Amino acid sequence: MPLAGLATIPLDTQLEILGWIPDFPSLNSCILLNRSFSRLFTAHRPSLTKSVAKNYFGELLEDALILVNTQMSGRYSDAQDHGYNSAFIQRLLSNEDVLDTVRPIVFRFLTRRSARDSTTQHLPTATELFRFRRAAYRFWTFCMGQRAKRIPFISQFPAIELAEIAHMYTGVESWVTEIYPEDYFDTDHQVNQRSSVISTGLESLSWLWELFLKTLEDPWDHKTDVHFGESLGVSGDGGEEGFFLCEFYDCWEYCDLRDIIKYQPILDKGHAEMKKILESQ
Repeated sequence: MPLAGLATIPLDTQLEILGWIPDFPSLNSCILLNRSFSRLFTAHRPSLTKSVAKNYFGELLEDALILVNTQMSGRYSDAQDHGYNSAFIQRLLSNEDVLDTVRPIVFRFLTRRSARDSTTQHLPTATELFRFRRAAYRFWTFCMGQRAKRIPFISQFPAIELAEIAHMYTGVESWVTEIYPEDYFDTDHQVNQRSSVISTGLESLSWLWELFLKTLEDPWDHKTDVHFGESLGVSGDGGEEGFFLCEFYDCWEYCDLRDIIKYQPILDKGHAEMKKILESQ
């Protein structure tokens, strides 16, 4: 049906059509192309944006909302949508863009291969993508909240989902290690610096990765003059010792982190094996 003909459809039907739109770019296109849709959106913005968000994020909507609220407040928050104002939606979509950027990189590290080795591409299944996004949202939220509240935040998750978050951490840690020169993390001070860099969150790390790739044009500069931590505002003194791992082991009663790396619970096969191990303990 031509767009002009949509005006003849009852308004409640038009409203239902808008509520089934799968994502925000498509919703924006409909609003721009059809005046009737535009008027309906103006009149029903909170409910329509909520419906489209549910369509797009599905079961991950709550984790996505908690991350945005934590980013905007600096405190671990709930899943309130605050009316889906423009700034809120922009942050939701920006976070998704970051996940799209880091997913192919971190996925390779989650399978313990180099992110720059094009022959080791892992093509994730739909369930692996779901677990990756869930773990990424939760790990990123962990980075953004108050330090004193980290343990209550991660201790709320079932053991298998906490194992997924730990698996995500190992991938991010390997990713950050790749950014620095070989043998850079030889001292406790340097290891703590890596922890501090990781703690800045996935958005900062995606920017850091772009900076790293630019340095590859002049690898000698990369090898002799490392300022990546300083670029993220990470202090040159000390650094945060044991970021994530200290809190993780306070909540974890099961196998060693090395077993999580071995079984890779974000991946389908490893998830099934890890679940059996956890259920047997």
